[in-house]
Amino acid sequence: LQELDLGSNKLTTLPESFSQLKNLQDLDLRWNYLKKLPESLLELTNLKIIDVSGNPLDKKGKNILKKLKNKGISVSK
Repeated sequence: LQELDLGSNKLTTLPESFSQLKNLQDLDLRWNYLKKLPESLLELTNLKIIDVSGNPLDKKGKNILKKLKNKGISVSK
């Protein structure tokens, strides 16, 4: 699995098991109700793009995005 579109699904959480998606490159989480993001997203070594626009991310969620951006991942918020 390289691309995953979970946009507009009214999600409130994501499982830590996301780290098992080792080949994931493009993750679309737009327009959900996510406040937090799992730390396991940082383990996705092939991730290139993540879109979390339209989510009410809290401080911890924004910190995860900052770490992803620092790893060279394209972040849309």
